[in-house]
Amino acid sequence: MSLIHALRTRLGLILARRAAEARMDEEIRLHVELESERLVREAGLDPLEARRRALVAFGGVERYREELRDGRGLAWLGGFSLAGC
Repeated sequence: MSLIHALRTRLGLILARRAAEARMDEEIRLHVELESERLVREAGLDPLEARRRALVAFGGVERYREELRDGRGLAWLGGFSLAGC
């Protein structure tokens, strides 16, 4: 594999990873926001408390990020390097 091809491949993987991470962040944000709005509406909580409770109910956000990365096949991207080129 030529160095140019390896660099192009690496750049493509980085851009794909960033796009996937952005979609994942948006998805998590949406779930927390919807639950917060539900708690404000149904439980009468103030927005800050509703958000806190939504985050607690959602669980560890990083845990979900890792699970989504694994499920989408992104976990291996962290170990990709140009070291053999």
